[in-house]
Amino acid sequence: MIENSRLLPAKINLALHPIRSEDVSLQSFYLHLLHAAIQGLGERGRVARDILAAYQEAWNIPLENRKPTLNLDQIVGMLQKREHWREFWKFHERGYKYLLLFEMMFIYLDEFEFIHNCDFIQEFQRRLAIGPVSLHQLRHTLRLLLQGRIGEAEKHAPNVGDFRFFFDTFRNEEQFACLPEKKIAVVATMSSGKSTVLNALLGRKVFPSANQACTSKIVRWTHRPGLSRLTAYARNTGVDIRWQLTLDEMRQWNSDPSIPSVYIEGGDGPLSSFRSRKVVFIDTPGTNNSRDDRHGRITQDFLHGEDYDAVMYILDATNLATEDDQTLLHQTLEAAKGKQMVFLLNKVDALDMEAGETITGMLEMAVSYLRENGVPNPFVIPVSAYAALLFKLALGGQEFSRKETRDLDRLYALYQDESYDMNRYVRMGHPQETWDGDSVAEDNGVPYPRERLQLALYRTGLSLLPKIF
Repeated sequence: MIENSRLLPAKINLALHPIRSEDVSLQSFYLHLLHAAIQGLGERGRVARDILAAYQEAWNIPLENRKPTLNLDQIVGMLQKREHWREFWKFHERGYKYLLLFEMMFIYLDEFEFIHNCDFIQEFQRRLAIGPVSLHQLRHTLRLLLQGRIGEAEKHAPNVGDFRFFFDTFRNEEQFACLPEKKIAVVATMSSGKSTVLNALLGRKVFPSANQACTSKIVRWTHRPGLSRLTAYARNTGVDIRWQLTLDEMRQWNSDPSIPSVYIEGGDGPLSSFRSRKVVFIDTPGTNNSRDDRHGRITQDFLHGEDYDAVMYILDATNLATEDDQTLLHQTLEAAKGKQMVFLLNKVDALDMEAGETITGMLEMAVSYLRENGVPNPFVIPVSAYAALLFKLALGGQEFSRKETRDLDRLYALYQDESYDMNRYVRMGHPQETWDGDSVAEDNGVPYPRERLQLALYRTGLSLLPKIF
């Protein structure tokens, strides 16, 4: 039985979709019909665009073919025109109309039993000559899949089209659910760089980051091997789902007091920190927001009452040993007794070397501070999350603001210096990383040798985390 089906449609591998191998014209017809169905079934326009964009990106639809959405009459009318007879024939004779109807129900897993009564589905059936027996067969197939009876579903499915794509999706979900996972609670006071650490691990900006309280709820991010897209849903009175989560959407969810928690899944790719592993990071609110003490209560309730295996506690190298941090540290140690704890000393790139500050000196101060507050043998890793994030964005060819470009130049030069290799300051081995890719990355018009960017990224210290957790 599939326990949590909410995000399942958003996690399908669209690159393996049967229509992916067809020509652009038929792909466009299929996507127009799917998009019209989402709109016709009452889904909000933003989500409809989100889903359409995911398909277009996965299928490499040229920009000139990404036309404005058409309604059902216009799409069917186009299919029936003489110049489109080949696409019309394929759509009917290859069973793609059944595939599409099944996909409509698949996208609406929470209510697929009822959507057949809506006007759009009935009109879709009428215009494309799909009988009630076929609809019943498709619905029963989906019921079997949701019950985990995949073999029965394969036998029951219509002998048309290619439904293996959906069967494989359910198989992959069951296999993923059985993978061993490690749940890591991420804890820090406000503005310690907790969101930047998570963004650096992701290699993209999703967690809001600013010099103020940014996280107001529990956010779970599960790294899923093979899924580069960031799927997500917010739990409130309903369920708000995203196929491709953006920073702006995360900010909106974060500012909505009616949403207690957010679930994110995905984030795999060539720059993924955890590669083939299933790791769950649980982001907790910053606890020293003077205007809202709920943040501290939410964090403490989680630490005392929820299931997690380890704590990643983030210290601010530029503002160490504050009263707020001491309070949170003592609370965390009490709640997480017996659990693995790793401390990240963040923002080491902001140290003033000319004023005599050194990485070794700051590390010794952090260790002494932790020992004085009840951690006899702390494991501390100095890191620069902001530098790691910029290096990953540069390797991914992302555009930068003017400030980010200046910061990238400065940090790139800084981490060419071997003395800034954070791995040297941790008592553990650090096997050499292996990297694939071209020799040069072009970033905002400025060329950086790719191998030097990768070396700089490795030296930020975050590459140690997969070896620890």
